[in-house]
Amino acid sequence: TAEGVYLIEDREFTLEELQTKLPAIVKSKPDHDVFLQADGAVPYEKVAQLMAICTQAGIPRVGLVTQPGVSR
Repeated sequence: TAEGVYLIEDREFTLEELQTKLPAIVKSKPDHDVFLQADGAVPYEKVAQLMAICTQAGIPRVGLVTQPGVSR
């Protein structure tokens, strides 16, 4: 979120918690895709950092969710 909150299915996690949670998810669901959705106010660096954590966790495919037609 714009406030720096990370969510998985409406549950809040810190970035540090995700570093533990994501590998556990991969272990139980190895072929599970991940789709990231970020508020437009979130710095790209934060999105890239989360993508790196996903890659390090062994997630095979990470997609980005966008909202076409939404302008500021």
